[in-house]
Amino acid sequence: MTETRKALGRWPNAPLALVVAQVKFEPAAETTPSALAERIKAVTGEQFPRSNQIQPISFVLGQGNTSPPVPLPAHVGLDLRNGVNDEALRLLPDALTFATSAYESSDHFAELWGRFMAALCEDRTIRVIRIGLRYVDFIIPTSGHTPEDYLRDGLGRSPAALGAQSPVVFSIYGFERPDGGQLRVGYSRGFGPPALPPDIQDLVKPPPKLTTKSNGEVSAVLDMDRWRMVNLAMNASDVTNAVKDLRTDLASTFRSIMTELAEIEWKREQNAEHQ
Repeated sequence: MTETRKALGRWPNAPLALVVAQVKFEPAAETTPSALAERIKAVTGEQFPRSNQIQPISFVLGQGNTSPPVPLPAHVGLDLRNGVNDEALRLLPDALTFATSAYESSDHFAELWGRFMAALCEDRTIRVIRIGLRYVDFIIPTSGHTPEDYLRDGLGRSPAALGAQSPVVFSIYGFERPDGGQLRVGYSRGFGPPALPPDIQDLVKPPPKLTTKSNGEVSAVLDMDRWRMVNLAMNASDVTNAVKDLRTDLASTFRSIMTELAEIEWKREQNAEHQ
C-alpha cells in the first residue's frame, strides 16, 4: 500500500487535510473495544492490519502527602490503523472515532462509516449520547495572497481599528444550529507549513500533498467541528444518516465562506507553480 499525494476529495486542489467522525454511546458488554474490534475486522478485512493498545496515564501535580495511586487497567482502548497510517479507528468503552487523511468523497466516507456502524450496532439499537463530524483544512496561499483572502465575512481577520493584522492568529467562533447542535470554527494562522490541531495530531498523519506544499511564509488551519447531543436509542442506519446530515451542513457552511479566489484555486486545475 502506498500513500496518496493527490488532493483529498473531488476538487483538484482541495485544502482538506483531515476528516474525523465520532459517535459516543452508553457502554455495554457488546461494545467493549476488544469485542468491537473483532466485529470491525470481520467486515473490513485487511483495511486495518495494525492494532495498538491505548494506555492510561496517571500523574500527580504538586508536593506533599498524597493518597496511594488508584490501580489503572492495562489499557483503556484500541487503535486500529491501516498500513500507511492515514486511516484509523479509535475504540474506547464509550466512543468510536474514525479519522482519515485519505478522504475520497462523501459517498465513499458514508459507505465506510456505515460499515463501522453496522459492526457497532449489529442488529440492535444502542443508546447514542453524541455524534460529531470534524473537517480540518490547511490553507496555504499562493504568492501575493494571505490565508484570509480565501474566506468571506472577515473570518480570521483582526479588527482593523486595533492595528495591523498579526502574522500569528488564534480565533474560535461558536454557532448554534437548527437541529439543536453546535458548530465550532477554529482558525489559526502562523509561519511555515500548517499542522493538525494538538488534540488530534496523534490520530493519523496529514496528506503529503499539503505538508510538502508551502509558500515559505504564512499558512492557516481551518478547523470546523459540527456536533449535537442525541441521547436516543439508535440503530446503525440511524447513526449513519445522522452523520450524513452533519456532513451536509458542514459542506454547505464551508462553501458559503469561500471567496472567488478559493473557488478558482481549489476547484480548478492549476499550473505546476501553483500546486
